[in-house]
Amino acid sequence: PIPVATAEADGHTELLVLLTRSGSMRPRPSAFDRYFVGPRLRRWSPALAERYLTRAEPYAALMAGLDTGWGPARRSQVTTVRAGVSIRKLERSAAVLRDGAERGREALLSLF
Repeated sequence: PIPVATAEADGHTELLVLLTRSGSMRPRPSAFDRYFVGPRLRRWSPALAERYLTRAEPYAALMAGLDTGWGPARRSQVTTVRAGVSIRKLERSAAVLRDGAERGREALLSLF
């Protein structure tokens, strides 16, 4: 969800990460995910379904790693900025997205 590992693999050593969601995820998938999304994903790709349904642990590990100030491979220094807003993963409201973008811009500018 946050492409820090990709940025490190590409050779970037200084990363600025804007966080627009809370740092936590419920540890167990919702009933909707378990009984609706999971079975449908499993038809296309059992591996994808497994990764989707067990995504909370890797996400928590990534967030904990970012809090140390280092990327997953420890080849890049990471500065995280919280936008002060929580955007849902499937948000479609233009007003909510614009507000989130503006808050993110303000949070980043406050660093400088």
